[in-house]
Amino acid sequence: MADDKAKEIEQLYRQLAPQYGLPDYAALNSMFELTDLESSQFLLRNIRRHIITYINDLITEIEGMFHPDSTLKDMYESKVLTDKEKEELFSLFKRLVVFKRRSLLCQLSHDDKEEAALIIDLYKIYPELSQGVSALVRKLIVAWESKQDADDVAGYFG
Repeated sequence: MADDKAKEIEQLYRQLAPQYGLPDYAALNSMFELTDLESSQFLLRNIRRHIITYINDLITEIEGMFHPDSTLKDMYESKVLTDKEKEELFSLFKRLVVFKRRSLLCQLSHDDKEEAALIIDLYKIYPELSQGVSALVRKLIVAWESKQDADDVAGYFG
């Protein structure tokens, strides 16, 4: 059943692709797991919504590093990054928020051309955005794996 739905979605996507200049289905699916979509109705809207969940996840993670009051993880990670890295991260953050806002406009306008344009732009830029975020996440992983002095950790508890 799920395979039938995935095939139906792929077939409809391939019909829409030439009309809107959409990227190759296999490449987009590999990047954003389109096979997880549950409906072929309003396909471009569903794809945009699905992709924007990836963007929202990145925004949420990055936002915590700039507003670290809420969790121990965020407080620790905000201290690990240098000012230069925070500037780079904020630049990525801004670009992600622009996509999120464009997604909101699509949601309000119900314009398939705008939906397609956003999908195309996200497809083109996502590898660069994810590479930038990945580099910083690797640094955070190293920081978490490093042996922490008890005095360093105690500072987070007041």
